[in-house]
Amino acid sequence: MSKNFDDLLQKINGCTKKRVAVAVAQDEPVLEAVKAAKERGIADAILVGDSNKVKEIAEKIDMDLSQFEVVHETDIKKATLEAIRLVSTGKADMVMKGLVDTATFLR
Repeated sequence: MSKNFDDLLQKINGCTKKRVAVAVAQDEPVLEAVKAAKERGIADAILVGDSNKVKEIAEKIDMDLSQFEVVHETDIKKATLEAIRLVSTGKADMVMKGLVDTATFLR
C-alpha cells in the first residue's frame, strides 16, 4: 500500500505510459496535473476544449503545449463526447474530467 505520493510514483516507475483524453481541459489545476504527469513520464494527454483558453492558461503556468495534442471544441458537451470518443477509438487510454460539471460528464 502506498503511504504517500512519492511512494506511489516509485511503484508506477517503469509502467507503460498512458494517454489521457482531458474533457474540457481549460482549467488551471487540471493543466498543472497534466503538465506534472508529462514531466514525470507517467502520462501523455490530449487536451479537448477551448484551445484559446487552454493556451492562455498554459502560458500562465509555463506549460509547453507543443508536447500535447490540443483538440479545439468550445461546447462543453461536445468536448466531453470527443474525449470519450478518443478512448473508444483507442487514441487514448482513459478520460480525465476537466472543467465540466460531474452530471454532464457522467451523462
